[in-house]
Amino acid sequence: MKAIVVYYSLTGKTKSIAEGLAKELGCETKQIEEVKKRSIVGAYILGAFTAMRGKVSEIRPLDIDMQAYDTVVIATPVWASSPVPAINAFVANTSFKNKNTVFIISSASGDDSKAATLLTNKIHAKGGTVLHHHAIKTNGLKEEDINRKAKDIAGLYK
Repeated sequence: MKAIVVYYSLTGKTKSIAEGLAKELGCETKQIEEVKKRSIVGAYILGAFTAMRGKVSEIRPLDIDMQAYDTVVIATPVWASSPVPAINAFVANTSFKNKNTVFIISSASGDDSKAATLLTNKIHAKGGTVLHHHAIKTNGLKEEDINRKAKDIAGLYK
């Protein structure tokens, strides 16, 4: 399996998950960055509204050859039970034909099932296969707890 972990993180928790997972899998990571930086307050108000509507944001180019990978792990926080606009943009602009995909969905305490369904439908529409999705509730977790969860998930794909 030649994998890459692609992620968006506003608070740093999803970044910890993604980088911990990539370290365990021995694969590369790429962080999705929005052109216009969001504040925490802006994310929870306007960002949540745009996420609920399935909108995309403008993201910086990732400079990766997706043809080099057969598995794409997408790590995303959820806002209002939906994938964030930056992840929506990545998925909209990426071919998943003949790719296996795994989602890591992080949230403080919210429901991940809607986000998983939305992402699964988008990946299927672009010719990809979704192997699984994993939810990590980060509220109250310490960094070492987050890293342990990432390591546990990685163990399923080694």
